[in-house]
Amino acid sequence: MTVHAAAPHCTHARDKRQAQNRHRCLNSAVKSENALVLCQRRCYTLATFQRDLTEVSTQWHVHRRGQRGEHDLRVEPGQPLKAADELVVGRLVVETKKMLSRWKQPEIVFTIWSFLALAVLLPVTYLLNGAFPIFTVLWILIPLVVVGITKDASRVGFRAISWRAFIQAAAINLGGLLLITLLIEPWSHTYQRLVEAALSSRPPDTTFAWLLRFPRTPALGAMLVYSELVTLFGEELFFRGWLLQLLQKRWGTRWAVAIQATLFMIPNLLASFVLPPLQGILYALVYTWLAIGIVGGWAASRTGSIWPSLASAALSNLVLVALIV
Repeated sequence: MTVHAAAPHCTHARDKRQAQNRHRCLNSAVKSENALVLCQRRCYTLATFQRDLTEVSTQWHVHRRGQRGEHDLRVEPGQPLKAADELVVGRLVVETKKMLSRWKQPEIVFTIWSFLALAVLLPVTYLLNGAFPIFTVLWILIPLVVVGITKDASRVGFRAISWRAFIQAAAINLGGLLLITLLIEPWSHTYQRLVEAALSSRPPDTTFAWLLRFPRTPALGAMLVYSELVTLFGEELFFRGWLLQLLQKRWGTRWAVAIQATLFMIPNLLASFVLPPLQGILYALVYTWLAIGIVGGWAASRTGSIWPSLASAALSNLVLVALIV
C-alpha cells in the first residue's frame, strides 16, 4: 500500500480535515479487517503515522526521498521516533497486516504459559513452605487480560525477535547488571543481605526458598527455572512489557523507561525496609531502579520484547546467588 505525501506546509483547517479523514479510514480498516487505506496528497508526520498505525499493523516501513538520497526506515509498533524523523516530505510506503481476528500461535503460547505460571504458584508455595507471591499473580494477570481482549501478545512484549537482536540486547543488559553489581556489592553487601533476609523470613520468599529445601546445585537450577518461567517472567511481562509499551505511546521512550522503572521500584521498597538503611537505599535506587528498571527497560524498548531483559535478570540473579550462598 502506498501513501504519497505532498506539500510540506498544511493549513490548520486542512490538518483538521486530514485528521478526520485519517480516523475514518482507520475505523473502516478496523471494521473490515483490511489493510489501512489512506487517500493521497496528505501532509503527515511519522509520529502521526505511528500513533494511528500501531492499532492496525505489526510493523511498517517508511520510504523517504530526501537531500541525502532515498532510504528505508523500519519502525516497530510502539517504537519511538527521533525528532529528526518527525517531518517528512516525500513518498511514504506503509505496509500493514490484517487485524487479528483469531488467536495466533504467539497468543496461544502466551496464554498457556501464563496459566501454567499461575497454576504452579500454590503447589510451589506449599512445597517450599514459602510466602505466596501475590504480586506475581497481579503481574501476570493484567497482561493476560490485555492479550485476551486485544488478541495481540506483542502488546505485552511477548514477541519473537531475531537471535542477533536478542544476543546484542541481552549482552548489553547483562553486562550493565553485572557491572553495577561489581561496583556496589563488594563493599555494601546489599544483595547478600537481601538473600539472607529472604531466606530467614518466616515464611521465606519462594524464589530463594529452593535453597532451604534442596541441595545447592539442584536448588540453584530449580530457582533459575522457577524465576525465569514464573516470578521474573511476571515482573518483566508487566513492567518491561505491557506497562513500558503503554507509556511509550504517550510519553516516548525516555520518559516511559524512567516511569516504569520508578513504578517497578515502589513494590520493591517492601524489601528495602527489611534491610539496614544504607543497603535499603542502594537496593531501591541502584539495584531495582537503575540496574533492572532502567537497563532492562532500555533493552525492552530497543527490541520491543521482554526476552533480553528476562534472560539477563535470571542469569544475573543466578550468578549473584551462586556467589553468595
